[in-house]
Amino acid sequence: MKIFNKIIQGSDEWKLLRSETGITASDFKMLKLTSRSKDLEKKIKDNEERLKRLAEDKAKEYYILDSAREDLAVKDNLYEKEYAIKDERLTKDQVDKIIMNCHNIFQQSRDMERGTALEPIARDLCSKKVKQVGFIQSDDKVFGYSPDGLVGDDGLIEIKCPRFDNKKGGFLRFFLDNDSWKEYYDDYKYQIQGGLLLSEKKWCDFILYNDNMPNHPIINRVERDENLIKELKIAINIFKDHYLEKKEEYGRKLENLDYDFLRKEKDWIMIF
Repeated sequence: MKIFNKIIQGSDEWKLLRSETGITASDFKMLKLTSRSKDLEKKIKDNEERLKRLAEDKAKEYYILDSAREDLAVKDNLYEKEYAIKDERLTKDQVDKIIMNCHNIFQQSRDMERGTALEPIARDLCSKKVKQVGFIQSDDKVFGYSPDGLVGDDGLIEIKCPRFDNKKGGFLRFFLDNDSWKEYYDDYKYQIQGGLLLSEKKWCDFILYNDNMPNHPIINRVERDENLIKELKIAINIFKDHYLEKKEEYGRKLENLDYDFLRKEKDWIMIF
């Protein structure tokens, strides 16, 4: 595991690290072992093919970016951009999105802008000595995590800044109900437990902050869920083995100038 302390989240360097990583904790919900069966072996069997397809898609995404990374290394290099399209390595739409992702040229959604603005305030209000880091990446570059902060030797924090719309019960409920945070935790538990797994920490302070709420931030400590982590480790190993296999296979194809698997890609999946 490698911790990138000086990388700033949201920067071009951070985006490059993410683009070189197979899957990040924010997508770990995709690794969930879904099955009606309570038997672990049956769960694994029910999910194995789906996890392999996910790994193949992520390996393909890696090379869609990587195959053009050198050509498009300089922002707005129109010659290289036209060369990549003419050579049929990528479609114009794919090239444009690579440039947008690698050079931070994109429009944030309203919720993303809100989180970016409020997260530092929530961090300051949590009354803890928080160490900010840019990115945590496994040694094989298959898995990564962008924590909102590390606390001491054992903890980390995860901050969410929801608007509390009517779907979640509205403002009054979140002012009166001390257990309402659990609904939000359910939405992010795979990200949080995956973060605990990758960072090798024991607990996470899950922080909800809305600047319109007088009782905020709401801070609840979440311990490691070893049962969930056990299943996550199984899914991770299935994903990892197939991802590395496909990554090597696609690398050989590119060395042999075989771009068919890229040209046949119909749906561009944004990975940021």
